[in-house]
Amino acid sequence: MGREDVDKTAMSAATRTLLLGADGPAPALWVGGTSPAALQRAVRFGEGWLSGSQTVAEFRGSLAQLRQFAEQENRPCPQTGIVWVTIPLRVLLQWDDEGNDRQSALELFDAFGSKENTLHANVGGHTGVPQFEVEDGSRFFARHLG
Repeated sequence: MGREDVDKTAMSAATRTLLLGADGPAPALWVGGTSPAALQRAVRFGEGWLSGSQTVAEFRGSLAQLRQFAEQENRPCPQTGIVWVTIPLRVLLQWDDEGNDRQSALELFDAFGSKENTLHANVGGHTGVPQFEVEDGSRFFARHLG
């Protein structure tokens, strides 16, 4: 699944929400989240389900679970959306971070739809962020928020 699979697009200034397999108008009530409880709420109360940031494999798993809940509830499966952030993005990845899976972080970075995105990767663990990265992060925020 990729951006080429999108049938309809709804745009805002900061994000692009992609409606997959959408027929007709956009849903009036979106329900977001990827936990089983959130997926059940989407089926029971929503017209659309918004996944948020997931890898393609995670999205497919959540979608399968959403369809299963819809079948169990004898309800239509909500329209499905993915949010891609399109604002300037700066990601700091400590290559040997014990608390963050490197491959998942790289896949998440690739999933963003930003035209201006930079990935800063450094050797070291979670607490080993070099001082120059802290300073560069401050300049990034000042440039885009100041």
